[in-house]
Amino acid sequence: RLASMGRKAKLQGYEILKAIKIDHRPFDIETNAILTPTLKLKRNIAADYYRSDIGSMYAAITSTQTK
Repeated sequence: RLASMGRKAKLQGYEILKAIKIDHRPFDIETNAILTPTLKLKRNIAADYYRSDIGSMYAAITSTQTK
């Protein structure tokens, strides 16, 4: 559904979402330290925190595309 909507909107391949994950854990300063005190995202911490989720999404996309 996401891909068909993207093609309909004439988006480039890299602009179309392939997978999405909604996480119930909020970004937090104290709990998971993903935000700075000024509420900016710490990208390197976020990447480490979600590394397994990101890896599994890429693996799922790759296995779907090779079939």
